Amino acid sequence: MYRVQYIIPTSDDQQYGEDNGVGNSWVHNTTVWGRPDYGAAFVHALWPGVEVTCVVSVGGRVVERRTIVGPYGAMWCQG
Repeated sequence: MYRVQYIIPTSDDQQYGEDNGVGNSWVHNTTVWGRPDYGAAFVHALWPGVEVTCVVSVGGRVVERRTIVGPYGAMWCQG
């Protein structure tokens, strides 16, 4: 993966951020309160043939799963 950007409006610690050059895996755990009750991530795969899967889980339950393939693949996943 090349880049991950995220926004979690009701997070109790980090409501938004960006990580570049994150390698093979990236995880962000947080606790949210109130509304809106969502978090979203933008994921960017830069190199040819690289497959990236985004999984958003809430309370241990998967609410979103999407996959892209590089080069220049990008996706928005929200849950």
